[in-house]
Amino acid sequence: MGDSVDLGTAYGRIVLDATGVDAAMGQVQRSIADGLERAGSALSGIGGALTAATAPLLLMGRRGVQVAGEFESAMLEVQARTGATAAVRTSRHRRGIRRRASNTMRAATLRGLT
Repeated sequence: MGDSVDLGTAYGRIVLDATGVDAAMGQVQRSIADGLERAGSALSGIGGALTAATAPLLLMGRRGVQVAGEFESAMLEVQARTGATAAVRTSRHRRGIRRRASNTMRAATLRGLT
């Protein structure tokens, strides 16, 4: 085992054929692009559904603010015509809010919404 024989030096060249690599990379890129396009379409659909769902809520909120403004305006007119003090106005304001809430709940119950 101690004796070794030198067989010489060998030189070689390795050539790799990479023609299939370009095609495979193109396929991977197309696959990723298709996946991203499907995800984008799904997200777009979700966004459309959310818009359709939130639009009525926005309208109800805006109408609620309008009603509150109209109520406040009416209360100011009552105060001006009757000369009611701020304390009387606040008391009547609270009573009006409670009455309106009660009427709203009664109407919802009659319509079967609660």
